Order: sequence, then C-alpha cells, then structure tokens
Amino acid sequence: MISDRPDNKERILSFLIFVPAYLHVLIAFESNILSYVYDDGKWLSIILLLLFTAAFIAAVEWMYHDEKPSCENPVWLGCLITITVGILLSQLHFPWGNWHDDTVFPDWEKYLSLHAFAIYWVLVRSNRLAEGRSGHMLPLDALNGSVLFPFRYIFLRIQVMFATLFSRNKNHPEAQAEPAQTAPADVPDNGEAAVQPDISKTVLYPYPSDNQKNAGLSSKAVAWIAGICAALVGMILLSSALRQLSSADDSFRRFFDGMTEWFSAIHFEGKYIGYAFAALPVSAYLFGLIAGTHRIEIEAVHKESAALMEGVDRAAKVKALVWGIIITVFSAFYLIFFILQAEYLFGAFIGKLPDGFIVSQYARQGFFELLRVLAINLILYWCALRTSDKDSRDSAAGRFLKVMEVLLILESMLFAVVACSKLVLYISIFGFTVKRLQSTWLVLAAFGGMLALLIHRLTGRKTARIWTIACGVSWSLLCLL
Repeated sequence: MISDRPDNKERILSFLIFVPAYLHVLIAFESNILSYVYDDGKWLSIILLLLFTAAFIAAVEWMYHDEKPSCENPVWLGCLITITVGILLSQLHFPWGNWHDDTVFPDWEKYLSLHAFAIYWVLVRSNRLAEGRSGHMLPLDALNGSVLFPFRYIFLRIQVMFATLFSRNKNHPEAQAEPAQTAPADVPDNGEAAVQPDISKTVLYPYPSDNQKNAGLSSKAVAWIAGICAALVGMILLSSALRQLSSADDSFRRFFDGMTEWFSAIHFEGKYIGYAFAALPVSAYLFGLIAGTHRIEIEAVHKESAALMEGVDRAAKVKALVWGIIITVFSAFYLIFFILQAEYLFGAFIGKLPDGFIVSQYARQGFFELLRVLAINLILYWCALRTSDKDSRDSAAGRFLKVMEVLLILESMLFAVVACSKLVLYISIFGFTVKRLQSTWLVLAAFGGMLALLIHRLTGRKTARIWTIACGVSWSLLCLL
C-alpha cells in the first residue's frame, strides 16, 4: 500500500519541480520554438529545451527508481528524446537547409508531440497503463495521463510543501511536547464542593520554545531552501529599488552603473517575476503527473480499467442484427459513391485527371474529407463492437454483423488508398515538404490502423499494441525532418 504521507522523494521533488516548470514557461514565452524568427535566440531555445527535457526525465526516473521499468520503456523514452533532437535540428536549420516549407515553422506540432509523448512515457515508466501495456485502451491512457491523474493531485504539491516546511519532526526530542493540561481540582475529603482552579494561570495555547520552533522544520535542507528563497526575493527587490533610484537621479545611476548592468544581465525584471508566478500552476501539474501518479496503485489502475470494460459490456444491449443493418446502409452508400466517382477517385492511379481539374486542385479536394470518413467508420465500428449484445453475436445475425464489419473495414482501407494516391500525385509534381510527409504519415497510419482491425476481426489476435508502437516510433522519426 502507498502511504498518504509524503515521503522524502515527494518532499524534495515538491521544491525541485519548479525548475522544469520555470524552464517550460521560458520556452513558451522567451524561446523561438513557437515563433517564426529563427535567427535570434536559437541557442537560448536549444539550451532551455535541453535543460527542460533533462530535468523532466531525471525527475521521473528519480521518482520511479525503485520500480522495475516495463519492456516498452526504452521505446517511448527513445521517442521522447528523438522528438527533442528533432526540435533542436529545426532550431539549427540542419541538416535539411531550405528543404522545409514556411508553414512547418514554428515547431508547434513537434512541441505538442513532445508533451504527448512525455505524458505517455510517464505512464509507461510507472507501469500505470490501463491494461499494463500499449493497446486498445490508448484513449483511456491518454485521458488518465493528461487529465485525470494530474488534476486529481493538482493540489498535492502545495500540501507536500506545507507538510515539509511546517510539520514537526517526530525524531526531534523537543518535538513531542505534551499538550498543556489543567491541574486537577482538589477534592476535599469532607464532601464539600471542589475548588475550581485559577484559569488565569492555565496556558491554553503555550508559545513554543526555541527548541520547539526548530523542531517544526523537518530538516536542515528546509532551512537552506528557505534561506535561498529569501535571498532571491531580496535580490529581486534590490534590483527593482536600484532601477528606480537610477531613474530618479543621474549621479546615482552613473555611480552604480556597473551594478545595475549586472542586474540587467541576469534578467531580474518584472516579466521574469511574472514567469515565476506562471510556473506555479505548471509545477503543480507536473508534480501531480509524476508524484500523483506514483501514489496510485498499479493494481488500482488495472481494476478501474477492467471495471470500465465490464460496465461497457453490461451496457451492450443492441442486437447484432440492428448494427448489421446500419453498417449495411453505410456500405451501400460507399459502394454507390465508388461507382459514381470512379474516374474522379481513381484518376491518380492511371495518371488521368477529371475534366476541369488541375493537379493541385485534384490532390487537395477531398483528401481530408476522405480521412474524416475513415474516422467516422472507426467510430461506427467501435460502437458496433462494444454495444452489440454478446449473446446475439453467436447467432446468424452475429455472423452477418461480422461480415458487414469486415466489408466496412475494407471500404475504409480503399478510402485510405485513394487519399494516398492523391497525395503521391501531388508530391510527384510539386516535390517533398515536411507537411506533405506528415500528411503521408497520417494516411499510412490510418491504413495501418484499419489493417490491424481487419487482422483482429478475422483472427482475434491483439494488434493494437504493434500499431501503437509503430505509429509512435515512425512519428518521432518524422520529427527529425
């Protein structure tokens, strides 16, 4: 069982987590990772990103040092590092030179990917995935890692900090002072009323002695941290005072010119104080993600996911025949669409464009619409799979539903092939760019997902884990471009 009392790791991490949180805020506001300007400040961006990634990985590894990592841990940690390297290469504009198109900058896609992979890696490293490994519970893992786990413990950091700073150390000899008690009233032997004590001499709230005050601190490290914080506050206030005095008097400004320049060099400005305040909620989120997840039992995560799936199974009351008819209607419309738009859809395969179309118009029109149809089909398949009555699946209606599900998957794969052919034709005319490669990855990932569903539906093999890892690794490698 995991204790609710903060351990030493949580106490130390509650203070140190402010470092990556502050670096995160600086990356968002002071670096050019999220801006279009690449000539100025690229080295600052590189340093901040390297420090943030290293601090985050170190915090997670230190918190879960006693837990054995899963076999997937090197894979997802490697993806996280690879995306970081990709952002650094983009900052250096190396090695691809001017091959990028202007729309790929800033690196917001890679930056968001870095966050997503970092959250997922925490779940992998802590063994808190819903089913113990990557798989079909990926949406639940994403919800747990990004929302439920960190926000469940969003106030854990402030609680641990207060417990560290103000809780009494039980090992201190003066810490366990007996509470003040009122002396018992003297009861005379002759049965007369008891003499009430003089309450003016009773100390209800005794002021702690010096030893008791020192016992309130958990360790000498807390005193050092408090001292450093006080020194930083003093330096910030001194910097502000010197700036105001320098503006008020030219002689004072010339006399302390060197000192004021030194304060300016280390950026003790008002906006950096604002960044420190902005880092507080970020540090609370990071601490909730890392330390809060650590407080959740591994078995509890698995039980919650199993209970969720059992609840979904109990709610499955739709007859298989109903879903079979619904999917049949979808498939019929798709077949009609294929027949009526055969020349338009498959023109890229034969290198012939429909009348009135140019290459760019043909390649762009309908590309993302076909991908949205794939998403709709995926939702439809999931609803039919999870809400259909299990008993009716063993009947003739269940076999009919299975046939229609396979047909729906095959039609979805055909949509993906058509979308890919449009993109290939566009790239063959206008050349490669990072954006077009990202679109190609999206189509191939959708096709691979449908292929994994087809194999699972026909053979019963679990293919979601392979597809998830393949998509993660391939996207991280694409971030190098």
